[in-house]
Amino acid sequence: MESAGDAVAVVEGSRSLSYRELDAVSSRWARWLIGRGVGPGDAVVVAVPRSLESVVVLWAVAKSGATFVPVDPGYPAERVQFMVADSGAV
Repeated sequence: MESAGDAVAVVEGSRSLSYRELDAVSSRWARWLIGRGVGPGDAVVVAVPRSLESVVVLWAVAKSGATFVPVDPGYPAERVQFMVADSGAV
């Protein structure tokens, strides 16, 4: 019998992560962010195309206590600069 942690949480093409794997990898990235001083009250720009990795990154930022500012990497540089400055992101 499959446990809830082993169920598929994220699928992208032929790749997938279980809830357990998503938790583990996003926790590693959250610890990395926290180790660099990111935490509650901070905003982090996430400029990753929609993908399995983007889900991991969003969870990691949330786990760090910070908020994420999703930025489409296809935006013009001026738009990205404005979003970063306006959000106060780290």
